Order: sequence, then structure tokens, then C-alpha cells
Amino acid sequence: MAIAGFLLLLATINFINLSTAQATRRAKEIGIRKAIGGSRWQLIRQFMSETFLLVALSTILSVALAPLMLGAFASFIPPDLHTDWTGHPGSLLFLAVLTLALTVLAGLYPAFLLSGFNPVRVLKDHWFTPDSHTSGVRLRKGLTVGQFVIAQFFVIATLVVGKQINFGLDHDLGFRRDAVLTFNTNWDSIPSRQQRLFNSLREMPGVQKVSLGFLSPGGGASIGDIKFKARPDVHADVVFRWGDSNYLPLYQIKLLAGRNVYNSDTIREALVNNTYAQMLGYSKPEAIVGQSLTVNGKDVPIVGVMADFHEESMHKAIPPVAFVSRAGGVFHVKLTTVNAASVDKVQKAFKEAYPDADWEFTFVSDVVAKWYKRNRIPCIFFTGQRA
Repeated sequence: MAIAGFLLLLATINFINLSTAQATRRAKEIGIRKAIGGSRWQLIRQFMSETFLLVALSTILSVALAPLMLGAFASFIPPDLHTDWTGHPGSLLFLAVLTLALTVLAGLYPAFLLSGFNPVRVLKDHWFTPDSHTSGVRLRKGLTVGQFVIAQFFVIATLVVGKQINFGLDHDLGFRRDAVLTFNTNWDSIPSRQQRLFNSLREMPGVQKVSLGFLSPGGGASIGDIKFKARPDVHADVVFRWGDSNYLPLYQIKLLAGRNVYNSDTIREALVNNTYAQMLGYSKPEAIVGQSLTVNGKDVPIVGVMADFHEESMHKAIPPVAFVSRAGGVFHVKLTTVNAASVDKVQKAFKEAYPDADWEFTFVSDVVAKWYKRNRIPCIFFTGQRA
């Protein structure tokens, strides 16, 4: 809405500049109308009516072109965006109010300026004097400068937002997300099938590493019932993650102190990120190793400290994170290269283990890209980049 408002403001300024710059073409007309008895308010109504007619025709044309433009830019915009004027009468009311508002903004000043010409001077070609023209020239120059300032603001904002998005997508988030796909088998009640699929994927050509656990980094917040045993008074919303010993190496999450967790079917060991350690008062990561967390009422020793990684976009601060040793139902598969053949191999192995289940997978890189989807919309329209 802000972008649309600025574009309409640019068009309004441009219309005012053109109307006032073309005053000489209508000077004789205004002089004659006034000479035969036309009042200034009659001229103002005439000019405002002309402006209203142009704005109304433009509105009707835009309504007619909207479905065609949405079809032409279908690959750049959300799929659920469509025109349905009958189902949303409020939109038609909005367009009517907008038409009247634009008529007043664009037509009021030119109407007062043109209707104020002196008929005697106009008919004698003496209306164009430095004194009478200076204020109009200054205003047009001011509007022109304002027009260019707004246009430059658009360009600068687009470049800045584009660089911010590229920075967020390309910057080291603290974990590796390229060529990693995940899929869920939490509904499986037969652990042997899950282990058979795990072994099959681990031995598959084109697969570098496989891990069983919970959500991927950045895959969504899961706040657990976690407290630091030595300081139960510290309350924090701790993001909860669990998985096997391959989870950290697969995502290349670094350890600042201690060691990685060992594989376990139950919660036996825990890791915390550096942010959580500092929140608990430990400036040196190694100092918290050996302390305990209370996880769902169970005391779990802290065996290591992870380097910080982003759980959300870089617009938000890194939260405290706890990672515990526990088998999960989400597969994390690191591929050597991302192509249809590699994905098909993983799907084939999944179908062999779960022939009646639906195959649904997600690339972690796509999860990260969704963080910035809202920000990318303005850049799409101004730069033509695909989301």
C-alpha cells in the first residue's frame, strides 16, 4: 500500500506539473469565458470536472487491465492473488473514494491557478509577466524536485532491501542449509522400518550424511520446558531441538566447548548455544560444561556448547537454544548435488520402506528463503527478480 501510495503521489505531481505548464494553451479560453460573464467558481468546477473525468477513466481502465496484468506477472506474485470485485464490494468503495481523493489532489491547484487569470491581461497577451509567473514557476520546480526525490527514494530503497535480502540469504547463518532435504516419519510406529530406511540412505551414492532428529535449524520454534538447574530463577523461552550425533556434523554447527552428544533413544545429554550460556552468566563456554539442565522434569548434563546459529531471519536476535540426545522421526539428508535424480533416489528408498505413505519433503534452503519472502515482493516489482 505504501508503494502504491507513492506511485499515485508521483502521478499526481506529474499531472499538476503538466497542467500548469500547459496553461498558455488555455489562457485565451479562460479570458473569453471570463469576459462573457463566467465566474471563477464556474471555471473551477469545469476544471475539476475535467480532472474527475480523467481520473475516472483511468480507474475504469485499471480495473479492466488488472486481471490481464495479474496473468502476465503470474510467476512473480503469490498464486492466491486474484481479482474478485463482486465478492469484495469494499474494494469498489475504496476505488470510488480514491478517485475523489485523487481528483481533489491533482485538480485543485491547477483549477485555482488557471481560473485566476486576469481576462484583460490574457486577451491583450500581457498576462505572462515575471511577477505573475514567479510563484507558479517556483511551485512547479518544487514539485519536480519532489518528484525526483520520491523516485530516487524508490531506487535507493529497492537497492538497499535487495542487498539486505542477499545478505540474509548468503550470509553464514551458523549452519549449512544447501543441498539438505528433510522429511517426516513421526507417525511410524515400527522403529525397525525407520532404521532400515536410515541404513539404506546412508549407503546410497549421492548422499553424504543422514541424521534422525527433530526440526532443522530455522524449521520453526519449539519452546520446551527447560530450566537451568543451578539457577532456576532464570526464565527464558528456550528453543528445543533434538537428534542423533550426526545432526551437528550434517549442518556443520560448530562446537565451542565440550563434545557432541552420543546417540540415545532417550534424553541423556544436552548441548546449549553460546547465547544461552551467556544468558545464564557464563562468559566462557567451557565454564558451563558439566552443569545440568532440567528438561521436562529430568536432570540432563550439559556436555558441550554450540556456536550460535539463526533460528529465524536476521531481523531477529538469536534465541537461546538447547539440543538434547534423542532419536526422532524427521530425516535430514545431505545430498552431494541437488538434482532430480538424487531426490528420486531418496523418494524410491522412502517408498520401499513406506509404500502406503505420501512422499513430502522440504529443502532447508527453501525454509530460509521463506524468511524473506515478505521483503522480496517490493524488489520483484521494481527489479524484476523472481522470488
